[in-house]
Amino acid sequence: MRFFTLIAWALMCASTVLAQSETATKPPFYQLLDHLKVSTEAAKSVAPNLPAPSADFQNQLNSWIEKYPTQWQALLQLPAVSAQEINWASYGVADKNLPKREEVLADSHWQWFISSKISTDKRERLFPHFPLATGLKNTDQNIKTYNAKVGIWMRLYPKEYQAFLNAPEIAALVPDRKGDIKLNYMPKFIGAPITSKKPIKKNTDNELLDEYNYQLALRYWAFLYNEAEYNRLYAKDYDFPSDFDAVRFKVNARAKIYENERGSMGEDDYKKLGSTEPAKGTMDWTNKNKQ
Repeated sequence: MRFFTLIAWALMCASTVLAQSETATKPPFYQLLDHLKVSTEAAKSVAPNLPAPSADFQNQLNSWIEKYPTQWQALLQLPAVSAQEINWASYGVADKNLPKREEVLADSHWQWFISSKISTDKRERLFPHFPLATGLKNTDQNIKTYNAKVGIWMRLYPKEYQAFLNAPEIAALVPDRKGDIKLNYMPKFIGAPITSKKPIKKNTDNELLDEYNYQLALRYWAFLYNEAEYNRLYAKDYDFPSDFDAVRFKVNARAKIYENERGSMGEDDYKKLGSTEPAKGTMDWTNKNKQ
């Protein structure tokens, strides 16, 4: 009995040595796949022309990458592979064939968005106006331009910004955060410089700022003078503080604009506009503001 036990032990040792020997003879590339638990069958399922282990494997590997770049990309996208930061050069991949790393723009909102991997459908539903970066290189101009676009988006679409912050994929990036974020704000368009006529876009040498000021003016003008247009185009993007009296505010704001356009108002002009407050400079205003 002991004799057979010794034989079994010897066979087991021989099997282990043989397995180690076979692993040692594999090219580093295949040893890596073994380490990542990616079987040859799994690799071949997405990269059918991947060369088999051989003495000339390194040259064949790079020839394969150059001939079948789509298969190389598919292999890189296997979950077990893409989850790792791999120095492919140390496994025989030539410099010209190394995976290209996209530079991530140095803006916190863009990096949150990229890291969250939020779906396109969800982005378009929750914050469709979130600015997508077009220049990803970290030049001063790219960073400055993108920062400006994000700032404009936050001010023109504050409810989208709140939805961005509270999206589960974004919130998960800040594990110690508790509960949703509630933004308290007065819409930025309130008080934008306008007249009673619909705004026209100005043209200066700052296209982003021109567009931002134009959008603020459009919203404020519609808020004061065209309720149907405001409700149709802009109302969904804003909330107001609970103590904001929109009716009173609109009447007084229109009266002030009227006063600026027509000069000092007549005694009863502000009353014709429905204002509950006398216009500055009228007799009623003077009487009301006597010390």
